[in-house]
Amino acid sequence: MARKISVVGTFNPLAAQGLAGGDAEERTARATEQTAKHTKRLADAAITGGLTFA
Repeated sequence: MARKISVVGTFNPLAAQGLAGGDAEERTARATEQTAKHTKRLADAAITGGLTFA
């Protein structure tokens, strides 16, 4: 005997947008800053001999 499952609720696109933590430009800027920060760390480690590749 198969059971039927039902889900009932509402969706608010404005509330979902608020979960993103900012607009697309802000998120892109934050991600770009993080990428630059981590790239600098990798470059610094490469200069000091802290990187090894297997």
